Amino acid sequence: MLFQEYEVANHLRNKGYSYLSLETLLSQEGLISQIPNRLTFVSLKFSHTYHTPYGIIEYVQKKENPERFFDDCYYDENCQVWVANPKKAIDDIYRFNRSVDLYEEQKMKDEGYYGF
Repeated sequence: MLFQEYEVANHLRNKGYSYLSLETLLSQEGLISQIPNRLTFVSLKFSHTYHTPYGIIEYVQKKENPERFFDDCYYDENCQVWVANPKKAIDDIYRFNRSVDLYEEQKMKDEGYYGF
């Protein structure tokens, strides 16, 4: 099912205008323990959430110089989308104030602050 979501994402937005980040990437990298119910992208275009038969795809607008937009990203040939590196995804959650609490809680657990 996930591959179909990426295909739909490519049809919704030109892949030159967005990259996978935020909760989706943090979950995939194990930086938050929750599994998001959507694919989350950062986009040069407007913010919008699409509810499709294949899943929810959310785009969050980031006003940034287009020449620097893909810095710290790589192109995933399998999914055919741009993907942020983990540091950029962390910067994005702070910039948009999204799931910061989930990230900080997981970071504290990983560093042993909770005795786990």
